[in-house]
Amino acid sequence: LIGALYHEIGTHAIRRVNYEKQPWYKKKTRYGFISYLETEEGLATLHSLIPKSFPLAYPAARQYIAVALAQQHGFADTYKQLQKYIQDPERRWKITFRQKRGIKDTSQAGGFSKDLLYFSGLIKVFSWLQDHQYNPTQLYFGKMALEDVEHAVELNPDFQPLLPSFYLSSPKKYAQSLIKIGQENFFTEAL
Repeated sequence: LIGALYHEIGTHAIRRVNYEKQPWYKKKTRYGFISYLETEEGLATLHSLIPKSFPLAYPAARQYIAVALAQQHGFADTYKQLQKYIQDPERRWKITFRQKRGIKDTSQAGGFSKDLLYFSGLIKVFSWLQDHQYNPTQLYFGKMALEDVEHAVELNPDFQPLLPSFYLSSPKKYAQSLIKIGQENFFTEAL
């Protein structure tokens, strides 16, 4: 539950509140901002791991694999190939169904690809935070991609964003939590 709160309130809601205070609010295209979804979901997924005793990114990685398989295979083959990652048949069915929902002919390759962003975003955001001494302040200027952070700061350099309590209460503990997540998931070795 706490992880879900960090994800939804501590990331999505707070970034939205800060976004509404920006000069580029509802004008991202005019200001040249790109899609923020990968950064948004990556940061939220990373934050959802903070309160966990075993902060493994396995579910996000599993979804990434499910998307990759669904893009190349039909429903039955995707379900079958996911067995090496998901032993429980009911859970495997739900994940395969999620990837193939909305497709008229599920025997064809293709599917819902948004789930790629949770894991790819997680890796990119972790790397950005590692390069910025685990300080997420600039990421909270609003709903924007990592690539637009500097631009957002230039547009509103004196802005003091609202930040989540799990960071404000102890930036040091926040950094330690992220370092642990990086070590547990081998991000620090891969980056």
